[in-house]
Amino acid sequence: MKKTIVLMVAMIAALSISAQDLKFGHVNSQELMANLPDMEKVMGQLEEIQTSNNELLTKMQQELQGEAAKFEQGADTMPQSVLAYKQQELQQMQASIQKFYQEAQVQMQQKQQELTQPVMDKVKKAIDEVAAEQGLIYVFDLSGGAILYHSTQSTDIKPLVRKKLGLE
Repeated sequence: MKKTIVLMVAMIAALSISAQDLKFGHVNSQELMANLPDMEKVMGQLEEIQTSNNELLTKMQQELQGEAAKFEQGADTMPQSVLAYKQQELQQMQASIQKFYQEAQVQMQQKQQELTQPVMDKVKKAIDEVAAEQGLIYVFDLSGGAILYHSTQSTDIKPLVRKKLGLE
């Protein structure tokens, strides 16, 4: 019986010692990404695309407004068949503008993903390297919003990752 009790105490002690060796870390990956020069380039490229899309959209809307104004001015004198054709033409222009807007939004999201993925990969690699160097078993990303609490025993690896990324 004594052996069983001694063995159980030894196992509990071993478990508590090994539990104390567990190291956790935390970092805000979005904050790290925002500070990278690579991200500035990405944002510049995305702004150029957005500006170009907005200019074309504005031009299309102005053209539609011009055609609508012409239509309203001449609607009283147009034969019914021409009136119906012009209304259909204006509806098609409006549909074309909506389609362009929707496609531009999808393409913008795809381009954003395409351009930010290498930056995200770079940050992830730096986090992985720092975590391995520090002997951490988990690193929690505070930018996700799902972590409600982290202890002071959790290591903030942001300074180490910033250094690894060359931001310091």
